[in-house]
Order: sequence, then structure tokens, then C-alpha cells
Amino acid sequence: MRRHLTILLTGTPAALLEDWRRAWDPVMAAVVPAHVTLVYPEEALLRPPDTPGRGEKPAGVRILDPSKVADLIAETAPFRLRLGEVITLDERHGGVFVAVHDVDGTWAQLRHRLLGPATEGPATAEGPAINQGPSTAEGPATTAGPATSGRQANAEGPATTEGAATSGRPATTEGPGVTSGFPPHATILHPRTSSRGPECWKAHRGMSLNGEFTVSEIVHTTTTGEAFVVERRFPLGQPSRSRLPDEAKDEPAPTRPATGGRRRPGPG
Repeated sequence: MRRHLTILLTGTPAALLEDWRRAWDPVMAAVVPAHVTLVYPEEALLRPPDTPGRGEKPAGVRILDPSKVADLIAETAPFRLRLGEVITLDERHGGVFVAVHDVDGTWAQLRHRLLGPATEGPATAEGPAINQGPSTAEGPATTAGPATSGRQANAEGPATTEGAATSGRPATTEGPGVTSGFPPHATILHPRTSSRGPECWKAHRGMSLNGEFTVSEIVHTTTTGEAFVVERRFPLGQPSRSRLPDEAKDEPAPTRPATGGRRRPGPG
């Protein structure tokens, strides 16, 4: 079971991305919808202060107070992300992804506000990874065009502070924890659930989706090998608290049962 803070993708570019995902990695696509991860379970866990055993956690993993997370996200205005070029870290064995450009710089700023000081772990060819061995001095490089950095806006210009969270206390008061070294992205194919990476890369190399969208909420999700469930919704730029799925009457939480496979999806 894996729990993330994530951004679900919608609209025309997301629909095309879903077509690619179903074609190349049907096991993952059947369970997990197209998304951009904000916080990985190896980085932080959401636990209320009164949770039994709250302090028990793997080394480097932060514990976030859900009420503080809700307040921090509510302080943050909706922001823009843009789907970009298809990338890979390893043409033969790695995953295939769509780079996501942090147009306003808010994705990176919100991660910093949520996670605080960090000890960065490298990305691997498979995809996002946490502390899985040494990185090079240059850091991870992509093939076929750079993805955006998780700490700055895209190459078209500097990050703006428009829409960014600028006040309030961080969601964690713990010391530095491990942080993924992977930039924002959406996964087309993960090598844990599909062996067709080289074919997928050959078919989509040089392609871009070029679709900009506005993020209006962050969701807390649980993923198993059989289902993907939205546990809680955190609206951006709204003073109200986070909502449980049954409180969002016109927008029920998606649940995806797996079909045609039992292999566990990667962290995406």
C-alpha cells in the first residue's frame, strides 16, 4: 500500500496521455489514473498528532499533520502546470514519462513548504526513487530534452511568486528528510509493470503534449495492486478545511479496480 499527495490530471492532454498509458502499460493504467505526484510516501506520511505509534516511521520519512497540510494548501492559490516532452532516463531499461513544467514555480514551493529541509535522493532510470544509491555530480539527466527542475520554473523564464504559498507554518517541524531527486512528471510506462519501454520510447521520442492546466486541488491517495482511492481532498486557495470523499457530493472519489494483471504499480 502506497500513500501520496498528488495532482490528478484532466482535460484533453490528459485524455491523450491516458490513451498512451493504456496502450503501453495497461496494468498500471488500469489501477492508477494519470497524475503528477507532489509528495511520495518515502518522503512523508500524513498522520494526525493523536495517531497511535505516530513516531514510528522509516528513517528519513517525515510525519505531516493533516490539519497543517490542509491549512498550508488552502493558503496556496491555484497554479499552472504544463505537460511537455516525452522523456526517459534509460532507453533500454527505464520508464517513459511526460515532463511537467512548473509554470509558476508553485509545485516546487509547495513541496518545500510541506517537506522543509531535505537530503536529496537521486532519480533512477526506472523513475522516481528515494535514496537508492549514489548519484553523479551532475545529477540525473534525461534523454531527449530536459525536464524541468523540481526547484525552479521552466526554461522559458524564472519562477514567479504569483499563486505561491507565502505565509503560514510548515506542515512538519522535523529535521531534514530524504527527498526524491526526480522533477515533476507524468508516467506513461513504468518498468515494474511493463517491459515495453524501448518500444514505447521509440514510438514517442521527440513528441510533446504541450497542454497547460490549472491545479485546483491536491488529493491524498492510497494505491494497492488492485485499487486507487482518493482518501482526502485539499482544495487550493480556499479557507475551508480538506474534505473527505463523501463530503464532495458532486465529485465522488475515483476508485480503479485492477484488470488483467496483479503486478504492483511503481511510485509514478
